Amino acid sequence: MTISTSRRSCDSPVGPADGPGHPGQPGQPGQPGKPGQPLDTAAAVIRIPGTPVLAYFGSAADGDMRGLGAELLERRAVAAGAGERLRLPSVVVSARQVHGASVHIVDGAGREQEPPVEADALVCDRPAVAVGVLTADCAPIALGSPQGVFAAVHAGWRGLVAGVIEAAVGSMRDLGAAEVSAVLGACIHPCCYEFSHTDLMAAEKAFGAGLAATSRNGRPALDLPRGVEVALARAGATLVGAESDCSCCAEGWFSYRARRDSFRQGVLVWREVPAGAGGGE
Repeated sequence: MTISTSRRSCDSPVGPADGPGHPGQPGQPGQPGKPGQPLDTAAAVIRIPGTPVLAYFGSAADGDMRGLGAELLERRAVAAGAGERLRLPSVVVSARQVHGASVHIVDGAGREQEPPVEADALVCDRPAVAVGVLTADCAPIALGSPQGVFAAVHAGWRGLVAGVIEAAVGSMRDLGAAEVSAVLGACIHPCCYEFSHTDLMAAEKAFGAGLAATSRNGRPALDLPRGVEVALARAGATLVGAESDCSCCAEGWFSYRARRDSFRQGVLVWREVPAGAGGGE
């Protein structure tokens, strides 16, 4: 990843081992850190442990990620020395995000639909195709399974309460995923996510009192990363890595809440196809 571990939320704690994740070897995808630890900074591409699924979490250093897809992946993988070892996806599929729980299954053609489908989770099991979502404070989540089924999920608080994470994991299981692991990218943390009493009550009703927090100004706030972790656990998925930065107050991220940024970072997820292997099935 190109994310720097020096960017920190002013209030967000990290785990007991407050250090870097597990560095990738030159020319290989890196591994994400454990929940509460920073994501690996040694590679542009990370592998979801125990799966053939790879992911790239962008940041403001990439510029606006809307429409960059396959070109960005190729540029970053080559820079990390992985370009000759991995066959990168030639197609990146996205959707029009609507802060809901709709899941789109990407078919074998792996082509963008015009106009784009409305969905906040994209699920696929095909090689040579990547799926991606865009964020600027909402949670970007990469999901992968040992069976090669993968997904990209966009989860704001409304999508979280609506059940987008559980729906995505369920769709993956429908495609044959037996175990599902997740990596969470940079999103807004409770230090900056002040919430109205009514909205906070709705979130607590869905996920329990553990989502209620306090902002750095002492006001009621929502703990979005905690909500993602709870939703994953409910769905029977495991959170294996998480970015510790708050996208709102740490440097290096686009944030709608902090500055009304119109640019977006995002996550791109795909199934590994070793160089020299065929892309079809």
